[in-house]
Amino acid sequence: MWHLKLGRAGPNWPEIFLTCPFTGRRESLRYPATYKEQAIDTLEQARLAFEACIDKKGQDIRLLGVGDLTIVAEYFVICTALSPQQASGIAEAIRHSLKEKCSRLPLAIEGGDSGWWVLVDYGDFICHIFLEEARQYYAIEQTWADAKELAKFDGRLLRKAE
Repeated sequence: MWHLKLGRAGPNWPEIFLTCPFTGRRESLRYPATYKEQAIDTLEQARLAFEACIDKKGQDIRLLGVGDLTIVAEYFVICTALSPQQASGIAEAIRHSLKEKCSRLPLAIEGGDSGWWVLVDYGDFICHIFLEEARQYYAIEQTWADAKELAKFDGRLLRKAE
C-alpha cells in the first residue's frame, strides 16, 4: 500500500509524493493546480467539432444545447454528409481536431462502417453525422426541437446564436 503526501513544488504545481511502505521508495507526481482553468470547456470543444465538420465540407451543420432537456449530453453537433466516405472522414476530422487541441479522445465512435449514421460520443457532447436519407428518417432536429440552437452552418452562412 502506497502512502500519499502532498508537498509544495511551486505556485501552480503542487506535488504529490507516493511512498512505498515496504521499500521506502518515493515517487513524485505533478499536476497543475489550475487544471480546470487551463482546460477547454465543453462548449468550446463542441465548437471545435462543429468547425471540423465545416472544414470537411459537411452540410447543414448545427450545434444544439440540449443540457436542459436531457442528461445524455450537454450539446449535440449534427451534420449531413454526402457519402459514407465523407461521413467517416468528418468523424475522423473531429477525433483528430479534439485530440490535437484538447488531448481528448472520444468514448466511442459508432456506425463508421456503414456511414449511414456515424456517432462520435465524447460523453458531455455528441456528434451525429448522417447521410441525407438517415437525417430525414431519424428527424433528430424535430426530436430535439426545444433545444437551443447555438450555431448553424448551411454551406454559405455561419450563424452563431448569442
